[in-house]
Amino acid sequence: MIALYPEIGQYLPAPDMDQVLSGKTNNPFYVLCIHIIGIHCSRIIFLDDIKRVKLENSTDYQKELME
Repeated sequence: MIALYPEIGQYLPAPDMDQVLSGKTNNPFYVLCIHIIGIHCSRIIFLDDIKRVKLENSTDYQKELME
């Protein structure tokens, strides 16, 4: 995602790892990943394995998730 959207760092600055490890702040990249996984799960919940794998291997679908 960073390679495709290099400006994302402006919106999601790298966190202070001491703050993340101490639990005082969330890692914005981790929060973004959780969001993408949630969208993906809601899209595949009723698909059989064949349709799910086909969708997951689709570059168009991968781009859609990143957008």
